[in-house]
Amino acid sequence: MIKRSEGLILFALVAFFSLALVSASIEITQPFEAYNFGDEIYTTVTINPLSVSGNFEINVVCSNTSANVYKIAPAYSAFSTGQIQRINHKVVLKKEFIGNLSGDCYIEALLGKEVVNSNPFLLTGDMSLTVNTDKYSYNPGESVIWNLEAIKVNTRNLNGALEVSGNQSFNEAIVNGKASGSFVLDSNAMAGKYQLDFFAYDSDSSGILNQKTVSVYYEVNRVPTSLNIALVSFEATPGEDFSFSADLLDQSGERIESALNVVYISPKGEKKSLNINSGSMISINFAKNDMPGEYRLIVSSGDIKDEESFSVKEVQDVSIEFLEGAPVVIVKNTGNSYYSNSLSLTIGDEVKSVLVELDVGQEKRYNLGAPNGLYDVIVSMGGLDIQKQLSLTGRAVSVNDSNGFGLWENQLFVWTFIAIILILAGLVLFFKFRKRVTYNAVERSEKRNVVKERHEPLEEVSKRVYEKKQFIDLAKPLVDEAQSSPTARGSKSYVSVISLNVKNYSALGLEARNLLNETIIDAKSKSGVVESKGNHILLIFSPLITKTMANELIAVKCAMKIKERIDVYNKRFKDKIEYNMGVNAGEMVSALVGGKLQYASLGNGILLAKRISDIDSGKVLVASSVRSKLMRALKVNKISHSLGNVDIFDVFGIANVDSNQDKLRELLKRQSFS
Repeated sequence: MIKRSEGLILFALVAFFSLALVSASIEITQPFEAYNFGDEIYTTVTINPLSVSGNFEINVVCSNTSANVYKIAPAYSAFSTGQIQRINHKVVLKKEFIGNLSGDCYIEALLGKEVVNSNPFLLTGDMSLTVNTDKYSYNPGESVIWNLEAIKVNTRNLNGALEVSGNQSFNEAIVNGKASGSFVLDSNAMAGKYQLDFFAYDSDSSGILNQKTVSVYYEVNRVPTSLNIALVSFEATPGEDFSFSADLLDQSGERIESALNVVYISPKGEKKSLNINSGSMISINFAKNDMPGEYRLIVSSGDIKDEESFSVKEVQDVSIEFLEGAPVVIVKNTGNSYYSNSLSLTIGDEVKSVLVELDVGQEKRYNLGAPNGLYDVIVSMGGLDIQKQLSLTGRAVSVNDSNGFGLWENQLFVWTFIAIILILAGLVLFFKFRKRVTYNAVERSEKRNVVKERHEPLEEVSKRVYEKKQFIDLAKPLVDEAQSSPTARGSKSYVSVISLNVKNYSALGLEARNLLNETIIDAKSKSGVVESKGNHILLIFSPLITKTMANELIAVKCAMKIKERIDVYNKRFKDKIEYNMGVNAGEMVSALVGGKLQYASLGNGILLAKRISDIDSGKVLVASSVRSKLMRALKVNKISHSLGNVDIFDVFGIANVDSNQDKLRELLKRQSFS
């Protein structure tokens, strides 16, 4: 029995190994671990069949889905039993051959019912994509440098294309897995975080094979680039708030929250400082005795600055009070300009009037007197009234100034004393003069002899004078001059002003400077006076000179004449004069002193004329106040630029108003209306 069972076991083993030999009659080469779309698998199937039936196939199988890539049907047409045969086949991993297969896959070979499978492999369109920039944060206008590396899953470098999108858009080629480049940020790029999408891929005629997208981030820094000052008004009134704001702006015009330094400079160059936050409003309160005139306002943050100009008005203000414990009235000029007014004093039933003249900050004291007694004293001046009961002494009602001179009705003694002093001083000067006459006559005679010996030839003198005339400084033209003075005294009047802004005066040659001098000299014929302030030449037309209150038309005509002469010159010569003119009108206090018009502007008339001349180039621009007074005379176009609430107009012609009026009178006469 034992021998029989051993025989059965032996038979089973033989049968098992026979089956194993049959299944092992098909063999296949093994693929790599991973492939990308578009790759090729070179496979060899070795067949040694014991029998041949059905079909011979090679398939790619991924996730229970297969695609046939090779087939022989029927198999007996190509294979014979008992013979070893090898089938070499290239499996192309493209959609046109394997469809949409991907993921974990293997190669399957079968002959009839005999099947063999390869080791599994990964089939994917993925890759390793790395993009780097040279840094993370950039300033506007800087270059962003980037580098890219692309390696497919099959460990081979990508050869394909790159598309970049986001706030920048461009294409590049990827060669042997590498690409690099750079781009420049806009100088006004907004600050913030930005994203770039790098899309890398390769493709064939049927479309994209493998692809990958990576996002890269970088930041644009906020950089302060400019300052902007906004004035509520171009004039400041002492005793009231003068308000303005300032904005620190970045490269894109967005406001930066930051502390700013503010300096305002008086006409005498005195500086005062304060701080302001960007975007906020701040006020300066000028005291009533602060200097009038043109001030400079400078706002800064580091190296960034902005500057504006404004004017402080002239204000007349005075205080009156009684000195405690004494019969004395104190009058003080608390304004910022010369003060002149009558001081009225009522002492009992009598009224005294005193002319008070005070410079800025000056104080005068007046002693009061009256026959012994108690008096109600009322002092009035400039709309102010004060009253007090005082005990006075004296022979009569009197008001004595701070020097102790009585201002009673009979001042004969004082004037007699002054006359005697003047006569004595005159006699002293007369005798001194007589002693020197003979000595001076002899001295002059000796000097004439010396001068004759050193006298230059007439030709040399003429040549030197001619050369001097060729270099006349524009700041001192040969016309009547004007001179601004914060403490100017005189009468108040309404004047017209031309501001001629010669923008390139320092670069002009001799011919151009002579032309400008001649042009300014011609203004004298129109009764204009001249003052130079840097590149700005001011032509002032005052009623004190022109003897008329209607100076606007005179100023505009003069400006148009200046424009005509400069334009003719610019057409003929290469040395061009870059200029612009602004015409405005306003009030000033002025007087003729020593051949000059000394003045103090009461508003922003001159300042606004200068600012208008800075706006454009080669034009005559007038303020809306001038245009409204010359509505019928001027041909103008309104320009887009304005200064605060002041509209500006470009003058391109002047109508012949006088001629039109003559024609109208003639027409009315014919119609018997006159």
